[in-house]
Amino acid sequence: MIFMTLVDYPNGPWKKLFSGQYDDFSLSIYLNDDGFVLSEILNGDKSKAVLSISKIIGVFGDSETFVETIPRNAIFILDHTNKSNAKFIFLQSDQDVLNYVQQDITNFVNDQFKKLKKDANGIMDIAKSYEINLKDYSELPNELKNSVFSNPLNLFSFITQNRQPKSFSNAQNMIQQTSNQDLFLGNYKTTSEKATEPIDLFSKTFIFGQADNCTRVLIEDLCQNKMNIIIFTSNNNIQNIKYPNETNNQDNKITPMGFPMITYNFGEKLFVNLQDLPNNSFQELIGIKGEISDIIGTVIKEKQSLTLDNLIKDINDYQNPNYTSYTINLASRIVNLAKQQYPGIFLGDFSVSDFYKDSGRNLGTINWVSLSKDNKLASRTIVYNVLKKIISLKNKENKVVLVFDDLPDLFSRKDNDIIANEFMKLLLEDNTNYYIFTAKNEIDIDSKILDLFTAKLSVLEDNEIGITLKTAKPFRFVLRPTYSKV
Repeated sequence: MIFMTLVDYPNGPWKKLFSGQYDDFSLSIYLNDDGFVLSEILNGDKSKAVLSISKIIGVFGDSETFVETIPRNAIFILDHTNKSNAKFIFLQSDQDVLNYVQQDITNFVNDQFKKLKKDANGIMDIAKSYEINLKDYSELPNELKNSVFSNPLNLFSFITQNRQPKSFSNAQNMIQQTSNQDLFLGNYKTTSEKATEPIDLFSKTFIFGQADNCTRVLIEDLCQNKMNIIIFTSNNNIQNIKYPNETNNQDNKITPMGFPMITYNFGEKLFVNLQDLPNNSFQELIGIKGEISDIIGTVIKEKQSLTLDNLIKDINDYQNPNYTSYTINLASRIVNLAKQQYPGIFLGDFSVSDFYKDSGRNLGTINWVSLSKDNKLASRTIVYNVLKKIISLKNKENKVVLVFDDLPDLFSRKDNDIIANEFMKLLLEDNTNYYIFTAKNEIDIDSKILDLFTAKLSVLEDNEIGITLKTAKPFRFVLRPTYSKV
C-alpha cells in the first residue's frame, strides 16, 4: 500500500468546485479568488497528476474573430439567456504529467501562473485594437462571476482540450516579442542558422517577384517590433493575417499567431478633401479640360469647397460674366456625374490619428486600406491623400510602416499626371516612416524611388530569397513560414 500525502496548491485559497471519477482516474476542479481554475487528474495510486490551469477573462464586445487570433489555447464560452449574454475566455496553461509531490506541484503551478498573467495582460492590450473590452475576473461584477459556472457543463469544457506541449517556451510565447529590434527572416540555406537583420536596414524595402509571403513575413516582424502598419492593397488575402497559420510548422519551431487588424473599406472611413488635392488634379481625374476645368478650379480655390456636394452648390451660386449660364450649369452637371462615379470618396476631411492608435503596445496594428480594382483613379486619390496627411505630421516618435502592394499597378513609372508626380514627391520627401514596395520586376519601379532603397529582396524558387542590403553584403536565405494564415 502506497502512503499518500495530499499536496497544497500555491496561490490559493482554492475552492473545490467538483470531485469525482474521470474514466479510471479521480478528477478535482478548483477555483481561486483571482479567477484561476485548476484541474487535477490523479492516477489510481495517486503517484502522478495531470495538471492544467485556466484563467478566466470577461469579454465585452463582438469577440469571436478576436478569439480566433489568440495563439495560446483558449476556450470561448457564450452563456446565452433570454435576458442577456455573458462571454468568457478561459486562457489555458501548458499541460504536464507531474510526480504528485509538493515541490514539483508548487514549481509547476507558480510557473504557469506567471505565464498566464503575462499572456493575459498582453491579450488585453491587443484586444483594444479590436475595440473589445476584456476584464480580469477580479474586476467582474458578482453576477457575472456567479454566472461562469451556472451551467455545470462549463466545468468540463476545458478538461480534455488538446493543449500546447511543454516546448511552448518563453522564447516562443504568445506575443513573440523581439526586443532586440531584429527581424527574423528565415534560415541561411547553407547553415540552417537563423537569418536575422536589424530593423533599421529595412526603412526603404523593395520586394520583387511573387511577394505575398515575403511581404507577410516582414509585416509580422515589424508588428512584433511594436510598429503600426498601413497596407494599401486590393488583395483580400491580407485579412487572413488576423488568424494563426494552420500549417504544422513544428520542425521550424514557429508558433502560429494572428495579428490585430483594422479594415478601412473602399468608400468608408477614409475620404478625400478637395482642398488637400494638388491644383487641377480633380479636373484631370474626371477628364475635364478647357472652360469647364477653369470654372471648377476657380470655384474650388475661391470658395474653398471641401466636398463634391459643397462644390456643386458653390458652382450653382457662381457668377462670372466671362462664362455663360449654360457653361456654369454644365460644370455643375459634370461634378454631379463625378459624384455618382466616385461615391463615398470626396466627402471631406478625415484624421489619420487612428493609424497611430496604441502605438508602442505589445504588438503593432495592421491598418488595411482596401483599394478598388475597378476604380484605380479613386484609389490613387485616396492613397495620395492618406500619405500626404501622414507625412505632414512628421511624427518621428511613432513611425509607421507604409506598404504599397504592387506599386506599379497603382502608380506606374510611365504615369505623368498631377497626382502621380505629387505622390512621388511625397515619397522622396519622407525620411521618417518605413516603406515596403512590391513589384513583379525591378525595372517597373521609378529609378528616383528605387535609389532610396535600404533593402532589396528578390523572391526565387522554393521560398529562397536573395537580399541586397545597402550597408552589407548580399546573401540568400530560405523564408521562414508565416505566423499567420496565408
